Amino acid sequence: MTKTRLFLLTLAASLSVGLAYTGARTGHWTLPGVTAAHAQDAAPGAARPVTIGQLLVVPGKPQRRMNYLIAGVTPEYSGYHTKAPESFGGLADSIILAQMDPDSNTVRMLSLPRDTQMSRPDGRYVKLNAVIPTFGADGMVKVVENFSGLTLDGYLIVNLNAVRDLTDALGGIDVYVPKRMYYTDSAAKLSIDLQEGQQHLNGQQAEAFVRFRHDALGDIGRVQRQQTFIRAVAQRLLSPAGVAALPKVTKVLEADTRSNMDASDFSAALGMMRQRPRLETFMLPGNFKNEGGVSYWGVDGAGLQRLLGAHFTDAPQEGAVDRGELNVALVNTGASARTIQAVRARLRDAGYGHVYVADVVGGDPARSAVLSQASPAVLRDVRGALGFGEPRTSGEGVLGADVTVWVGEDATLPDEGDHE
Repeated sequence: MTKTRLFLLTLAASLSVGLAYTGARTGHWTLPGVTAAHAQDAAPGAARPVTIGQLLVVPGKPQRRMNYLIAGVTPEYSGYHTKAPESFGGLADSIILAQMDPDSNTVRMLSLPRDTQMSRPDGRYVKLNAVIPTFGADGMVKVVENFSGLTLDGYLIVNLNAVRDLTDALGGIDVYVPKRMYYTDSAAKLSIDLQEGQQHLNGQQAEAFVRFRHDALGDIGRVQRQQTFIRAVAQRLLSPAGVAALPKVTKVLEADTRSNMDASDFSAALGMMRQRPRLETFMLPGNFKNEGGVSYWGVDGAGLQRLLGAHFTDAPQEGAVDRGELNVALVNTGASARTIQAVRARLRDAGYGHVYVADVVGGDPARSAVLSQASPAVLRDVRGALGFGEPRTSGEGVLGADVTVWVGEDATLPDEGDHE
């Protein structure tokens, strides 16, 4: 029971489909494969609270890959700056496709940006985050199934309080804040004031960290920070302090989530977590777009299919690694300029055709990491050529790069002097 709670709360913390619109936000939508029955689930109370009784199950290892939707929803308002009663039916602030893979002992999370562009029959566009208010969780499940080609086994809906409540229940979390974050939104009652550096965040600060989007990357930067937050929560939950906080954590689960998961889902989650699975995080491949003055995340369909084929399908195809075609971005998080040049030279000498230094922030300056959401073979190849850095299947890297190397203080190469 304990580790089932850990799994669900780790998931809950995170957080070219045709869509036609024929009215206002509270009017009528039509969506391929979504029926009026799905629209009924948008009503308050359609999803069930997760209770302690549901968690009292016998662990049973999943017999196959199991896929779930996790969506974090924003509050709805009944008037100016006045929140309506919580219905778990607001706009989706974060959307994640989560997979439990018992064969490789891996939990995967694919983040779908809220600004993901979807087309309407009249040639205009809407954003992915608008599905739940009209069609409910079941409607969003259908959209993600159409989007990914995967069958989903259930959903977990999380309200805005979950990040704050969970973090406080755990006694705070440790993350590296990559840059100064300052922003105030009086309407949303959101005040963000975080300094750069390693931080122990309380609930209010953690909420600020995952919701901040006022930089060049906007919603995509926030998605990457959500993935950082998920990793931090997972580490805290599995620590002695996390175990001691379980009574408080359980109350958060009951108060801040709704789900259609049944006993078999909880049993599978418990059996999975007993094996201490590896966590992999991904971001939907794509690019920033602007249509009619509105910003969107445009999906890279070919990139999505490659990602799903390499990680999420039953028969992943890795293929050979073509070093000459890979884009490798180096981010200096804490190394000397000489080390950066030595790393760049080593990769070029090893046959990587496109290696560049990216002028972006990210990563803990004390620890190097090699990030990629390409095939596992690509990640292993680059890490092997470098000889340092934590290999991490992650979507937290530089946009447009196949592999990102966070070069920290611990990065050392035996022949650095050869390339001065």
